[in-house]
Amino acid sequence: MKKLLLFFGLFSGSMFYAAQLQAQLKIPKGYTELKKSPANGGMMKRITFRQDADKKDDYVTVISSKEKPTEEVKILFYQSKEKKLISLNLVPAGAKEILMFPLRVVKQELEFSYGMNGDKNFARFVRLGFDSTLNQLAVVNYETYIKENDVSTLKAYNLLTGEYKITYNNLDNSTNQIHRSAKFGTQKVATMTIEDLNDAFFDTLDEIMAAKEREVPKSASVKDQDKPKPGTKTKSSRKKKK
Repeated sequence: MKKLLLFFGLFSGSMFYAAQLQAQLKIPKGYTELKKSPANGGMMKRITFRQDADKKDDYVTVISSKEKPTEEVKILFYQSKEKKLISLNLVPAGAKEILMFPLRVVKQELEFSYGMNGDKNFARFVRLGFDSTLNQLAVVNYETYIKENDVSTLKAYNLLTGEYKITYNNLDNSTNQIHRSAKFGTQKVATMTIEDLNDAFFDTLDEIMAAKEREVPKSASVKDQDKPKPGTKTKSSRKKKK
């Protein structure tokens, strides 16, 4: 009986503590928690995870304006160790709609993702991991998916190593086969925590990868240099005339 009472006391205490923590996620006036994903219809719910090694639960949720639910969107982070509430505004330049996907925790890393402007052919994925040096969540991986006509492009940037990969999937309608190709690059950027994160950071990563896409392959440039210019005679043609 004593063991049962002790167990009940511990269970009740942990439930009360968890309820207290969740209560710290105060929703700003004029906002409400998203219950359904506007991107895929999936269930949106508060995420509980442990971002560091303090063995205390941390909480994350997505909120939106009651008046403009797809235009004013924020992610709220409650960090139990610091007893801190951080608000991340999602306001990409030129975006009229932010269509959130459900939050995910993958290998102790938090992932949030969204589409923009009702475009089903674009999505952005951001993964956050705990940086022990900065004692804060930071961006560890960034991906974008873009589909144009029969070509889909996946761009992935590993912020821990500075390595990125651009993968193209081209559908050949005549054979119904997909032809794949890729470009690679490496460029380290400064660590970005959620306290300083904004859309300009994503623009920087996008531009780094776009610059790689604009590069002309060295093999192609060498071949172009070897080709004779229109109207010029090659050495072999001169020899034949002799």
